[in-house]
Amino acid sequence: ARGTVAASPPDMKVSVVLRFVLGVAAASLFACGGQATDAGSNTASEDALRGASIALGTYVVDGKPSSDFYLARLTILSDTRYEADLVQRGEPRISRGSYQIFPARPNNPDSPVASDKPWIALSAEGGGPSPNFEFDKLESGGLKMYSAARHESFNMKKDPSWRAEATNAKTMKCTGNLADAELVLDEAQNRAGTLKLRGKSGRIPTVTVSVFLVPESETGVRDWVRYEGRKGEQDFSIGIKKVDFERASGAATVSANYAENGQQFGVGFGSDQCSFE
Repeated sequence: ARGTVAASPPDMKVSVVLRFVLGVAAASLFACGGQATDAGSNTASEDALRGASIALGTYVVDGKPSSDFYLARLTILSDTRYEADLVQRGEPRISRGSYQIFPARPNNPDSPVASDKPWIALSAEGGGPSPNFEFDKLESGGLKMYSAARHESFNMKKDPSWRAEATNAKTMKCTGNLADAELVLDEAQNRAGTLKLRGKSGRIPTVTVSVFLVPESETGVRDWVRYEGRKGEQDFSIGIKKVDFERASGAATVSANYAENGQQFGVGFGSDQCSFE
């Protein structure tokens, strides 16, 4: 389980929403005892039963889905790694980590949940959502992705020409009593970057961690932006007053926190201790 860390004014708490569509997973993994009764409709194809794979490369959404939860982009990398632009409630967020693909299973006539499609499980780094999607491979080389027990779907087409847009990096440095910090936001239009923390006391570690923007729909706070990251059992977050973030120069009001094993610590930067370069 991922820890939660406050990263804004003291009264704001992190609520990392993990949206797992696990009904299909449970049925796929544990309902194998049932036998299909109709070879045409209740039995997965031989190809699907042998397992499925997704070719390396980048896939982009083909048309705007009706759902408010979908992948705008999915890049399948080597060593079962992925990177994606995940859209929640109309807000994009970067998701990267590892993935696993599970084969289809024969439908269980005693279960209302079909299991005759393979599915991909995304395991995100940094405390973000880790969704699952069933999928079909299309003749065009693209993918048809299913979520919410197949009540929602969207198509993705392979796009070998996709390149990340250039980002004007934002760099902020803090010098505090308990720690110094450097935040460099140089990815995905400042939605991702790196936090370097150098502790000056025994309870604040010295660490470098990837951080990702948390959508406003999750934080529920309009006048702050928040970034979160995770390394091992350590959770980090840093919140910046939105007006300072958008100006990206001069002094910035910042709230940073660190947590480990259920214990949370405020890093404690003062109003005159952080500034954008």
